[in-house]
Amino acid sequence: LQYINSNLNKDLSLEKLSQKFFISIYHLGQTFKEATGFTINQYIINLRIMNSRRLLREDFSVTEACHKSGFNNVSHFIRTFKKLTGITPKQYSLKHRESN
Repeated sequence: LQYINSNLNKDLSLEKLSQKFFISIYHLGQTFKEATGFTINQYIINLRIMNSRRLLREDFSVTEACHKSGFNNVSHFIRTFKKLTGITPKQYSLKHRESN
């Protein structure tokens, strides 16, 4: 968890994590899910979205928030953000600006 939390903007694929910690992909995924209740990918995506929300509140652009949060593709970021929050990153950013 510490490694993931500290390296959200890096490649955190199952392959890379399993190599880093010298554990099989299967065992890594199973152990992580048992310990946290989330798959590794769910955990990473949720953290990245939480981080991007903070960045958007700090007036970073959607593209900047996307890349600084560890997403490589802006379209994927927007779709994922909307799926998890119910609004687009731009709507979130505008909503925050209006409330200040």
